[in-house]
Amino acid sequence: MDHVRQFMRGMPNQISVPTVKMILQMNPPTAARALMNDLTRPLKHQLPYIKKVHGGAWRGAWIGENMQSAESYEDVKARVQKADLIIFTIHGGGFRIGTSTMYMKAYTTWIEMLKDNGIHAIIMSVKYRLSPEAKYPEPTEDCVRAYQHLRNSLAVPGNKIVVTGDSAGGALLFETMMDCHAPDVYDHLGGDNATGAIESKGYPDLPAAMMLSSPLVTEKFDAPSWKANDKHDIVTTKFAKQVLREYFDPEVAPTPETMKVLALSRMEKGFEVFLPKNVIVYVGKKEVMRDDILELCNRVKRNSTINVQVVQEDLVHDWYMIRDLVKKKSILEQNDRVFIRFIKQALEQAQGHSIRSSAQFKEVRSRQGRQASMSESFMSSSSANSSSAQTALESSLAAESELLETLSQVGSHKDRRSTSETPIASPTILGLITV
Repeated sequence: MDHVRQFMRGMPNQISVPTVKMILQMNPPTAARALMNDLTRPLKHQLPYIKKVHGGAWRGAWIGENMQSAESYEDVKARVQKADLIIFTIHGGGFRIGTSTMYMKAYTTWIEMLKDNGIHAIIMSVKYRLSPEAKYPEPTEDCVRAYQHLRNSLAVPGNKIVVTGDSAGGALLFETMMDCHAPDVYDHLGGDNATGAIESKGYPDLPAAMMLSSPLVTEKFDAPSWKANDKHDIVTTKFAKQVLREYFDPEVAPTPETMKVLALSRMEKGFEVFLPKNVIVYVGKKEVMRDDILELCNRVKRNSTINVQVVQEDLVHDWYMIRDLVKKKSILEQNDRVFIRFIKQALEQAQGHSIRSSAQFKEVRSRQGRQASMSESFMSSSSANSSSAQTALESSLAAESELLETLSQVGSHKDRRSTSETPIASPTILGLITV
């Protein structure tokens, strides 16, 4: 199947977009799953990153350096708790297709880039039950159990977590955050309470950040982008309606009362109780859901203190995760740099200290190594004054270490002061982020 993948990656967009569209809409859904699973099956060199979880509190995969070698639950738990960052992610696929390892190219790229920035990351990718066999809210319940396992059983604090979701996975992520951080949010929607204050009664500490790629945010299909992009996108109005029919019981229409995430369309305030302080959203200018996504982003910006960054490219739905749709490699490379910088700054803000990149650590170690070498050389050539020379060099090393520590503390203080007053990134990073 690898040669098929290579063929798809080499196809122009006017061919590859209809191909992906055909797979998404294929019936029965089991046929669509079989084909998509083959196309997205992890490659041989990616297997060492993957540790599958087949049962227990949750299902899915741990993805990180050499995670496949973890031999027991306690081994996995130790690695997760030792990591600098856990990326909790929910895949898309119209609620009907997809696996926890379908985006391995993106996942391994993030892990390696974060490592270069001094961050040891592990990804927790959730496998949830698919429609039409599973109906709402069963997929949401699977995601909630996985998140509760991360927070309760593994005791990972919010300031070490970044949550992500794409397409239908974005809708599931919104509901997971609502259920776990603000379960009473639904009681304040509609009527006189629609804009009232909402108290958080879930986990007290939110994740450090959230990334959304083309999230599903409404059940309506009347925004201008639905008509303008219906012929260009991998998602069509017809398919979106089919997705909702499969996801709900036939007798139940999707409304804000029956599908919690749709309550977002009625919210004006209260976003801070379930959304992290920093949110980045990837959107395609050629996708049908573009206007719905941008409207929600602008509403959150207007009515909260949340830092919302929007990244748009002249591409179709979920281009940031379905990477075979992007033929210009430079687009993904630029946007991965934006995402990694966003994560690093969000973690520094949440944790209150600077994070040194691997290059900075290597420079410090190299300098200390050179000084140690100088010490040995000086000792061998000046035996008569060895004691005083050693004392002087040790004092020099101690002074430098003290200086580095002082600078680090000053930097941390500056980070805390500046991040509380300004957004974590300029809205003109690489010319990609729009307001």
